[in-house]
Order: sequence, then structure tokens, then C-alpha cells
Amino acid sequence: MLVVVAPVVVRAQEGKLVLYTSQPNQDAQQTIDAFKAKYPKVDITFVRDGTPRIVAKLRAEIEAGAAQADLLLIADAVTMEDLKNGGRLLPYPEADVASYAADLHDKDRTWFATKLITTGIIYNTRAPFRPQSWSDLLKDETRGQV
Repeated sequence: MLVVVAPVVVRAQEGKLVLYTSQPNQDAQQTIDAFKAKYPKVDITFVRDGTPRIVAKLRAEIEAGAAQADLLLIADAVTMEDLKNGGRLLPYPEADVASYAADLHDKDRTWFATKLITTGIIYNTRAPFRPQSWSDLLKDETRGQV
């Protein structure tokens, strides 16, 4: 799964910015510090919670016509696509994506991956069957064990 970010274009060099994020506080602060190094006059506040709660909060605000977030940094590419399709994300056409693989941002530059979340297979080394791939988990040998 990708952690994705919908960019906000800072048109002015000062002002306020609200970040909604599911990043741990320390990571969120590093993100803010890096942004403030480039835009020191921007006052940033952030709301941090798990992705489902952040998304629920944002959706409730959208329903009420009062979305507060300027920037969204969550671990849910499906939600980002849904927000994009609903016209809730602004594109950032000037984004320099030269060093990004094409599958790490959407073609319209409305969201960008910031990190990859990897998943692996763990198995009992004493088990007679040792999966070598995800498709191995669908085999008869694993029925009732996964």
C-alpha cells in the first residue's frame, strides 16, 4: 500500500496551512519542519489520527461544506482516488516528478506517494509446506491455515 499525499500549492509565501495526517507525530513533525525550511512564514497546524478516523473527519467536514484540511497525508490510495474523482483534490501540475516512477503518482498529479508500506509472508519453518509466493497461499496445502 502506498502512503499518498495530495499537494497544496503555496501561492503565497505566508499564511496558514492545515495538515491532516496518519503519520506518527514524529514523522509529521519532520514533514512540517522540512516544509517550514522552505516556507518559514507559513503557520502549520496538524491533525493526527489513524487513516480511517482522518478520512471520516474529512468526509464529515466535506458533507457539512466546511473542509478544514489544506493538505492530506494518509495511507490509503483508494481514498485518494475517490477524493480525486469527487473533485476534492487539486492538481499540482508543476510538481517535479522526474525522479518518481510513474506508478508513484497519479497521471494528473493530484496525489504523490511518499513512502511504500511493504508486506511479507511469515511461516512456521517446521511446517511441511513453505510458501514462496502470495499465490502459494491459495493452494490446497494452506486451506484452513491462512
